Amino acid sequence: MTPIKLRQALSLVCVIASSPALAEMEHRMGGLPGMPAYMLKPGGKLEHHQKFHSDSARPGGEMMFTFGQPGDPRAVKRRIRIEARGNRFEVAALEFESGETVEFEFRNLDSRPHEVRIGDPRYQQEHAEMLRRMPGWEHSSPNSVLVAPGETGTLVWQFGEDPVIELACHVAGSFQAGMHVEMRAIKR
Repeated sequence: MTPIKLRQALSLVCVIASSPALAEMEHRMGGLPGMPAYMLKPGGKLEHHQKFHSDSARPGGEMMFTFGQPGDPRAVKRRIRIEARGNRFEVAALEFESGETVEFEFRNLDSRPHEVRIGDPRYQQEHAEMLRRMPGWEHSSPNSVLVAPGETGTLVWQFGEDPVIELACHVAGSFQAGMHVEMRAIKR
């Protein structure tokens, strides 16, 4: 599929996902090429990838993850700088406290875009599987930041109760090449 046709298909998916009637019709038709039809079922305010990741929503449709939530920048206790080169993150061992709010400063020193996506190992595996099924799919999420080559991006995150979290990049096979790093909860 050419990039233009892919963008057109993805635009159609966004329209379909936002309209229960169109989504149901498309679901009955079997979905779009390369996209599982179950992802197009009407599901309230959650987008397809949020449902795919087994996330839950608060009243009003806000995202809530078991591994934390977007943090309030005013509550940041510390900043962690991460650099990307090739298919690896250059960062020391990472630890966090449950409930801690951290600002991640992500500097992309590579010649192609990279992301930092926060999630537990199950989330990262499910996300990798979704992207395997839908190559070329790009989307934003409250638990990630996409950064262009030579740029810096930030992500503020408040950790939940999960004892193991991963930072990963899923851009163009980076995750499969080992671009992920584990963070462990610590008790103080």
